[in-house]
Amino acid sequence: MISFTTIIIGIAGGILLAGVFVGILISTKNKSEWNKPSMGVSLSILLQVLILLLFFSSLLPKIPETLITVLWWGAVLFGGFFAVKDFKNNAVYSLVVLVVSGIMAVFGSFIYLISCM
Repeated sequence: MISFTTIIIGIAGGILLAGVFVGILISTKNKSEWNKPSMGVSLSILLQVLILLLFFSSLLPKIPETLITVLWWGAVLFGGFFAVKDFKNNAVYSLVVLVVSGIMAVFGSFIYLISCM
């Protein structure tokens, strides 16, 4: 049975992803305003996607926990810093990086809370 909290989180996540998708579609129509993202934003989205892929695969339990924690929160902070720094240059990529950083922060907090029980 699916809990009420799971339904609410799923709906909120779907609305958030739909908003990012619509924002990307709207901004691609004005290609004259489309700026190339900075190297920091590109590296942070790459790092975050790789860590999320490890999270959903079976490879993550084989890595030491302290290394995973440092990489996880480092990717969240790295992505948040460069997304805010590069927001004026390219808002679309910065929003995507901020959304992924937020999702990773929520997952990291849930992992921490579950492991403390």
